Amino acid sequence: MDRWDPPASGGGTDVSGGSNDFLLMTGQPGLLGLSDGSISTLAPLFAAALSTGSSRVALLVGLSAAIGAAISMAVSEALSDDGKLTGRGNPWLHLRECLVCGHVGCCDSSKNKHATKHFLDTSHPIVASFEPGEDWRWCYVDETLV
Repeated sequence: MDRWDPPASGGGTDVSGGSNDFLLMTGQPGLLGLSDGSISTLAPLFAAALSTGSSRVALLVGLSAAIGAAISMAVSEALSDDGKLTGRGNPWLHLRECLVCGHVGCCDSSKNKHATKHFLDTSHPIVASFEPGEDWRWCYVDETLV
């Protein structure tokens, strides 16, 4: 049986300049930022690697794209999760808008009662319904419709 001897450099990859080496040295570090596996992130990553020739820039572009994708996924999941399917989150019921500052919070039928908490924190007394088709205002101080 023949014995295999590794190259003297210990590496096995010639970094003197082939196209595979360029991708390994420049593109691969950027792939670390693609932990979300998003295919749409590959285009800017390879564009940055090919146009700049810098593995650092490719890494930063990959990380930025992955962070952006993660934020996008988290926000879209949070906005679509009312807690019924996943058991997480709290549904926002009957939104109310503060007529002093524009803050939008949920009504007292929801678990966290954000509109009332906003009044207690700020003393902004009047909210209006933020629901389509509803046209009324509530004064927390007088506890009446205005």
